[in-house]
Amino acid sequence: MFPENPYKEVAAYSYWRGIAALETKRLDDAVMHLSRAVAFAPRHDNARYRLGRALMATGNDDVARGCFLQVLENDKEHFLANVFMHDICKKQGDAEGAMRYLSEAKRIHPDSGSIGRRE
Repeated sequence: MFPENPYKEVAAYSYWRGIAALETKRLDDAVMHLSRAVAFAPRHDNARYRLGRALMATGNDDVARGCFLQVLENDKEHFLANVFMHDICKKQGDAEGAMRYLSEAKRIHPDSGSIGRRE
């Protein structure tokens, strides 16, 4: 789960605390714990993706965008990072970006027809 890292236990603990906080809608706690997980395991894209989700939920779309872009830099096939980038671009009035990420998400999972129509 975590690449070789002397802080992997701290990163794992923080990651799971962040997941629990995110699932129970304690969003500030989720951001804090997932930020710590990313700080201790910067190559852990799942922690970075979850941090982006928590940041989006708290209205920090610009910072969330950075998280999703870093995930996509390492894994262009990350379906949900593409979906949330679509959402952010759409909210920020970037129609071209929204279409680009929507198209990529649909390319990855062609059977996910409702992505662009959910609100």
